[in-house]
Amino acid sequence: MLACSPLRRARETAARIQQALPQASLRIVDHLTPGDDVRQALAAIETVSVGGTLIVVSHMPLIAGLANWLSEGVSGGGQPFGLAEARAYELELPGPGQAKLMKQFLPVA
Repeated sequence: MLACSPLRRARETAARIQQALPQASLRIVDHLTPGDDVRQALAAIETVSVGGTLIVVSHMPLIAGLANWLSEGVSGGGQPFGLAEARAYELELPGPGQAKLMKQFLPVA
């Protein structure tokens, strides 16, 4: 499933991902915009997630804060994402410090 910010740029990115993964359903999720709170974003994601693979398409600085919360258990901050960067995390249950970074994808110019 794709959980996507309602902002135009994220929707465009999610549409491209969905072309490559047509089996992934797309859900536009409030609270995935740059100024949103990490905990509100997680709660919003949990309302649409059904388990299995989840792709979140969002914006800096929120996405770095989400990644930091899930991998380090610290709210806010975190290593900034590069432009068009994707990261793959593995976790059984969403919670602070539960995610393990598996791979980073950076586009080559």
